[in-house]
Parts: sequence; C-alpha cells; structure tokens
Amino acid sequence: MGLTFDVATISILVVLGGIIVSGFIYLIALINTAPMVFFQSYVLHFIGSRYPAVGTVLFPPPADTSPPTLEVRRSSICPRVRACGLTLQHGPLLLGSAVLLGVNHKSDA
Repeated sequence: MGLTFDVATISILVVLGGIIVSGFIYLIALINTAPMVFFQSYVLHFIGSRYPAVGTVLFPPPADTSPPTLEVRRSSICPRVRACGLTLQHGPLLLGSAVLLGVNHKSDA
C-alpha cells in the first residue's frame, strides 16, 4: 500500500503546491521591495540633480513660513495694560482669554 494518485490526493498536492509557490513569490517580493524602492529613489535623485525641471519638482524651494505680524497702536491697547506698564515687544502676551500678538508698537507722541 503506497501512495495512490486518486482525485483527493492530486487535489491536496495541487493546493499544497499552490501554497508553497505563493509563499515563495511572497518571500521574493518581500526581499526585493527595499532594493526596488532604493533604486527608484536613486534614479530620481540622479536625474533631478542634472535636470532643473525635475529637480524643482523633487526639491521644491522652501515656503515662506514667517508668521504675519500685527501692528498694534499704543492708543488701541486696553487701559489696564498701559496702567500695568506691560509692553508688547517680546511675543504673545496673555491677558485672561485675550491674546495680544503685537510685536511692533508705535509710541504716540
């Protein structure tokens, strides 16, 4: 009594063979993913350094991220702030729930 090749045995062998081949393909794809990504990135950087149009797409110039300034006149500040002698020269000043962001104030003469 040995191994007989009937329909059930052949079906089991086909399923096991498919699982083994699928696992082998998955393993090869898993191993080759890092080199493929590196190669594509290297090619883009190589081309981007030689062609200005591609370089500007890959390495866009930095955006202007300076925060907007708010001009606050001394006469428009709350009287309590002027009475306390607080100045608005060093960034945000928190007063209760109000935030005053005046960086440059002009003195009234």
